[in-house]
Amino acid sequence: MLKILRQYGKLGDGILPFWVVFQGDITRDPKRVREITLWYEKYPEHFFMWYDNADETPLVEHFNKHFKDILLGKKQ
Repeated sequence: MLKILRQYGKLGDGILPFWVVFQGDITRDPKRVREITLWYEKYPEHFFMWYDNADETPLVEHFNKHFKDILLGKKQ
C-alpha cells in the first residue's frame, strides 16, 4: 500500500503519506515515547507528541514546518 501511495501521491522515499498526532497520557509515558520514536526512526517529523492540548501553537508550527509545503506541492 505504501508503494502505491508513494507512486500516486508522487512522494519521495523520505516522506510518509500520513502524519500522526499523539496526545494524552501516551505523550507523558517515557516507555511509550521511546517505542513511538523507534517506530518512526526514519521519519521523525511524521509524528507529533502533543503534550499541552490547551496550546495548539506547537502543533500548528510542526505542521507548517514539515507538511505545509508538501501539501501545496512545493516539496516532495
